[in-house]
Amino acid sequence: GALRRMPQRPRPGPPPPAPRGRVTLTAVAPGARVHAFYHANDHPLGLRYVRVCQSVDARPLVGLSSGWLAATVLTPWEPGGASRSGEGGDGEAARVHVRFSGLFRDAVAGCSEGLEMRVHASLVRLQGSQERPPPVLLSVLAVRWWDYASNAAWSDYSVTSDGLHRDLIDGPCGPACTLAGEFEVLSAFVGCDADLGRLSEHWARAALRGANVVAWYLLWPQRSAAAGRAAGAVGERQLFALCERLERVGIRSGWPHPAGLYRQLCGKLWLPQMSLSREHRVPPTTAVQRADVRCDAARAAEQAVDALLRLRREVWGPAAGGASREEFQGVAKLGFSWQGDDVLPFRGVGNLARVLRRLLEQRHSEQCLCLVQERVPDVVCEHRVLCFHDAARGSNCYRRERLWMKLKARGEHHSHQSACEVADFALTSARVLSDAEAADAAFGGDWGALRQARDAAEALVGRWLLWLSAAGADPAPVVRLDFLVSRGGPGGGPAAWTCEVGECGASLCSVECDARNCAVLNWAVRRDPSGRFPAALPSVARNSGWKS
Repeated sequence: GALRRMPQRPRPGPPPPAPRGRVTLTAVAPGARVHAFYHANDHPLGLRYVRVCQSVDARPLVGLSSGWLAATVLTPWEPGGASRSGEGGDGEAARVHVRFSGLFRDAVAGCSEGLEMRVHASLVRLQGSQERPPPVLLSVLAVRWWDYASNAAWSDYSVTSDGLHRDLIDGPCGPACTLAGEFEVLSAFVGCDADLGRLSEHWARAALRGANVVAWYLLWPQRSAAAGRAAGAVGERQLFALCERLERVGIRSGWPHPAGLYRQLCGKLWLPQMSLSREHRVPPTTAVQRADVRCDAARAAEQAVDALLRLRREVWGPAAGGASREEFQGVAKLGFSWQGDDVLPFRGVGNLARVLRRLLEQRHSEQCLCLVQERVPDVVCEHRVLCFHDAARGSNCYRRERLWMKLKARGEHHSHQSACEVADFALTSARVLSDAEAADAAFGGDWGALRQARDAAEALVGRWLLWLSAAGADPAPVVRLDFLVSRGGPGGGPAAWTCEVGECGASLCSVECDARNCAVLNWAVRRDPSGRFPAALPSVARNSGWKS
């Protein structure tokens, strides 16, 4: 059919590795009927067609984007000639030109009757031969944003980036190279909250045929009546209702996390309770109800500051108290908000009242509460620790990758600049610092202070991994722990405070996707008669930060 719109071509990423399977295909002539592995990510124009059963233009668009389908050979192919051409530099020589049968639809480009593709010969089987497609070891239901072309940048965290999906499926240690021909992906392209409600859990369970079945949600849950108008955003309640419906029929939530844990993390619901634990070093935190702000913002601000002063005294001792209401400095933040969009500092109750109104009375907001937290003083940088579950070594083993992050310019805010009244407040940038750069920029060249800060954060990592064991018995495949490093430690040395417990899917901050993919795939594949899983975690690789 005619294209509705040609999507932007995403920024080129690393080419996916060729399938490692053995080629058993003999010479085939045009017209030969075969089974071939359809993989939407291989489309030469970057389109993401899915195989559908009917021509109705229904939403959400749901269909097979990776899996075995009937096809017809279009161009002669034989192993010897392909081998010679490959040795001569023809990168496509190992691929067979086929036409897949049936109806295909793309969320952006529209409908196509049949589809021409080039498929690696190791993923082609003659119909009627003894070499049949292998059993499906892993079935994935990928629930993602419909306009995959709206963000042409390759990202390791943005749910609107097709590059994130390609990294997850085709990247090193992902299903395409680890389970070539042994996995399938059904994709659901959604564009609004109603689309989530239309997905049937019973259909999904019947359609997913693998020995292991998981769902991956590449969407941003928000509390906004405008969710669906912003690319990649859907209603928090609607998304988690879908997650829970699918989990009840046995479809495990494998990306980012099971619904209960993911909701705690992205809603920041853990903050107030965990601020009572000295061992986890969460600054005193309380919750302010939107109804209280609507009735009397000044009184709500006074109550919040009084609560934080009390928490500070009770948790950290009488010596920690002392600041008056008007001297008190803190940070207000919303859950189900992303990339620091709704984090604002304040000084005193008057400023807090204005900040509460600013955050809670945004147009289309459905937020019911705002978290108010004491501000960590004298922050010099952020220290992040990516934790990858190393299931091959044991259920409690995590490999840790440590990163120093540079702060943004003080007083700068990307979404609430006019409401940021505290000139010395700084959010964290995406810029990763080397140890030498961090020692110089954050610690004045004092390597001893850098090591002290790193050790303080390292002690907290173990406590948070234990907390994750309490939050869910099945070890999380990946988590990112963010710590603010300040000069306010004992004797004026550095101290680490917990800032964020980030979900699998948070930015990798210049770390490549290999270890993340391996940990996620190990989590997904529980039943494996071949004994390949859990696979050994690869070495953690770095890039220039271009995806982050």
